[in-house]
Amino acid sequence: MPSERKRDTSHDLHTGRCYCGALCISATEDPLTVAYCHCADCRRWTGSPLPAFAGIADAAVSLPKTDPLELSPGVQRWACGRCGSPLAARFAYLPGQT
Repeated sequence: MPSERKRDTSHDLHTGRCYCGALCISATEDPLTVAYCHCADCRRWTGSPLPAFAGIADAAVSLPKTDPLELSPGVQRWACGRCGSPLAARFAYLPGQT
């Protein structure tokens, strides 16, 4: 079982990680947007019929130091290159939010 990275999370309100624990994501603020999406792109990306997401101000989100995938116009997505877990996304229609 891979070991999780140790870091200071005392200021983080929300944290998450990929399945294998290689990548972490955190946010220091509450979401600006919380919604469900049923578009084909989000369903394919998550493998869910109705994925939920929370949009948090870009400046409050700590993303992995990996290049985002740009599989669809106007969408950047972060995923673990090791286990494939989707971690975060930025959408052109939600400017300033991750």
